[in-house]
Amino acid sequence: MFAPVDGDAAALGRMLEDEGVEMRACADAAGFYACLDEQAWCAIITEEGLDRCSLEGLDASLRRQPAWSDLPLLTLAGPDLSRVDSNRFARLARIGNITLVERPTSREVLLMSIRSALRTRRLQFAARDQWRTLEQHAGRRWR
Repeated sequence: MFAPVDGDAAALGRMLEDEGVEMRACADAAGFYACLDEQAWCAIITEEGLDRCSLEGLDASLRRQPAWSDLPLLTLAGPDLSRVDSNRFARLARIGNITLVERPTSREVLLMSIRSALRTRRLQFAARDQWRTLEQHAGRRWR
């Protein structure tokens, strides 16, 4: 998670902890990019965090994913979506599995979005495991 505004990461962290979800808060854009790997289950970034990232940096980080991976990225945007840079979000949507959630939002809406992202990622991990099993089987068959 990259939520640089004081209190945001702590509040989100408590909510996720209550749900039994482990969370790692990132202090800066470089740390956030480093967390976008195949071990991550979901990434959460606030609009303020997004302002500190470059689209090129996000794109490069997400392109490092293996073929089976499409890491869910939840973006928490401010309350006035008319002020949101729609071009930036359109470019984001082209580089990754982005869900835009308007703030303020209810706890349940946010948790449902996170649960959906985690379910999606669980299916991706299952596909990865099946892919690996097939590769191993094919390797044994052709020896």
